[in-house]
Amino acid sequence: MLGARERIIVATEQAMLSYQNGDMNRFFYWIGHASHNVEDSFSPAHARRSGSQYKTLTDVCIYDMTVPGVCTHAKIDTGDLIWSTSWACVFTTARNYECLKPEAQGAVRATAGYFRTVANIVKNGSDVRSALNAYFENSTDQYNGYHKCGSLR
Repeated sequence: MLGARERIIVATEQAMLSYQNGDMNRFFYWIGHASHNVEDSFSPAHARRSGSQYKTLTDVCIYDMTVPGVCTHAKIDTGDLIWSTSWACVFTTARNYECLKPEAQGAVRATAGYFRTVANIVKNGSDVRSALNAYFENSTDQYNGYHKCGSLR
């Protein structure tokens, strides 16, 4: 978990360097890279979460290995699928938030919190590491506090 948090921080620092250099393409590339890490932490193929709004992280999966007591991400894993299979969601081309699985809805909220944090970094010139550590740890609303490591065994 600490490694995932560090990857998000480093990618965001790269994004901010790109922003300061006027390279918006690289800025958005790095923001996308970081937000993908946020989102993957909600996939049952990558991690296990529980509790209100899926804020409690209980396990981080290992890719294509078996370790007793640790979840495994298979090479092909349906846990990566984000859409509900209800009839109302399957037979429509206009899928919305309600058609996302609950874990994917959590990913939406956490990603929105990440984007909000990045916007504040850009606007206020905040320190990336401090701002993201607050985003990871502080459960002040439904958009942050999703990356606390204390709940892992």
